[in-house]
Amino acid sequence: WGQSVPFRGGYFGEQNLATAIANSSQDDGGGSTSHNDIVKFAQEVMGKGWTYSMDNRTDFGAIGKPKEGGHADCSSFSWYCAKSCGYDVGGSAFNTGSAKGVLQQVSPDDTKAGDMVINDANPHMGILEEKWHGGDTKVIDMNISENIAEEPYSQGFGTDSATWWGRPKK
Repeated sequence: WGQSVPFRGGYFGEQNLATAIANSSQDDGGGSTSHNDIVKFAQEVMGKGWTYSMDNRTDFGAIGKPKEGGHADCSSFSWYCAKSCGYDVGGSAFNTGSAKGVLQQVSPDDTKAGDMVINDANPHMGILEEKWHGGDTKVIDMNISENIAEEPYSQGFGTDSATWWGRPKK
């Protein structure tokens, strides 16, 4: 009696504290270092029955608490998802044109899940679900025909000749 050993993890196959800390700082395409929290939040919003609306583009509920049956357009949806995950994207929803002034431009080779993609020819905006690799790259976006959709870039945006990539900042 009177002697104890602090729990250090690993007894049931879980990571010990040192391993968990080391793994949390690696960028493996998931976690906050890749902005994957934005993708996960956008997928959560997808289940709330939102519809596309330019007139009611900010009818989405409180930040971080998407309401059932909300409304957004492509840019306000992207803004809301990033804002709800704690990113510095301004105090009010940007539009496709003004988003470039808020996001940090990145090259297609440096993109990762959670970055934003804008097609200037369309114009249209969405959230990358993975690193950019051309027209087959998966994007989640709000569009007029399907509301919130997960689709290849080429299906929802068309040509990639007028594409711009940006990253929200914490």
